[in-house]
Amino acid sequence: MLRSELHIIEAFIGRYVYPSGEVAVVTNEQLGELFAEISVQFRAAILQQFFGGHRDASLIRYIRFHQAGLIRLANDISTFYGSDGEGVNGPAQIIGEGLDALMDHLEISYQKYIDKDISLSDYAMRHLEQTVIEDTSTFFDNTENPQETALLTAVTCSLAQLVENAGPGGLSFRQRESIIQAIQTVRICRDIESDDRAGRIFLLLYRQNFNCPAFVNWFKNRVEATHHSKAGPPELRAGELCRRLTETGMNPVPSIDPAFPPVNETLLTWLIDRAGLQDKPAEKGNTVPLNCSVPQLALFTRLLYQTGSFPVTNISDLFRFFSRNFTTKKQEHISIKSFRKAFYSSEQSTAAVVLDILKRMTVQVETLYFPK
Repeated sequence: MLRSELHIIEAFIGRYVYPSGEVAVVTNEQLGELFAEISVQFRAAILQQFFGGHRDASLIRYIRFHQAGLIRLANDISTFYGSDGEGVNGPAQIIGEGLDALMDHLEISYQKYIDKDISLSDYAMRHLEQTVIEDTSTFFDNTENPQETALLTAVTCSLAQLVENAGPGGLSFRQRESIIQAIQTVRICRDIESDDRAGRIFLLLYRQNFNCPAFVNWFKNRVEATHHSKAGPPELRAGELCRRLTETGMNPVPSIDPAFPPVNETLLTWLIDRAGLQDKPAEKGNTVPLNCSVPQLALFTRLLYQTGSFPVTNISDLFRFFSRNFTTKKQEHISIKSFRKAFYSSEQSTAAVVLDILKRMTVQVETLYFPK
């Protein structure tokens, strides 16, 4: 049976951080050394559970339980000591760094089981904010190209605002990973000689689904400026850009801000409108009529997509396919715009209808293939 190992850390914190009664008084340096020893014991105890023949579902719950527990302990430490932590190298910072290191260990060593959408600890958020400030401050060294400067400004402001406006819940492990990846991408690209370094940085961040409004606006401004300076119909150039971005593989999950749609959806929609490539209705007789509404069809598509049933990296292909090849009770032609809006909607009434359909489908499967 899997057992909690948080008692190892809790006992240590209870003795050295929340002292009551007779406890050993230690220096901050000794506190760090003692916590390092406890961390080794904690890691070994966690690892031992993976040799017990437990199922993945149990191990996922086990790792996520400890992940949440470490975050809770780190937040309790921050609350107990306050923001200053009794000095730069005080107990709060020592224990905070230690707990953060343990969470990093879980994230790296048990990547398959970790919850990437859980919020970071208060200490980890403060550390991330400092990292963003320090690392982005070097972006503008020896930068003379106006386009590149504008792009770096958009990226820097986006990251700073994301961290500053995170709110009480903070950012998730997934968002922190994406922020660090974006910073590393920019730093690597800036060390590479290129005639269009801004374009290279944009493409790599696009692949990462860097879905910040300032980043999107930079691309639109760049396209507008290019169209005014080059010969030829703007529609053709927008169509070519649309084709190139459509063929570019990318992370299907918005990497930075889940409040905004994926960057490819925003940019491709804009380019399609600009190029005059709005979706055209399919010929009558070539579509399949469905006895459901557009929101219900979109939710079914979203469920299949999120459970890995569609091996595609460009979700626009799904939007185009379903809008062109199906009709519903109320709409003979489904526009991509309406399908996209329904896809990202969170209407509970629609979800209730779909849930009822799924339950009926489950009953049919059990009746046909697993008769009692």
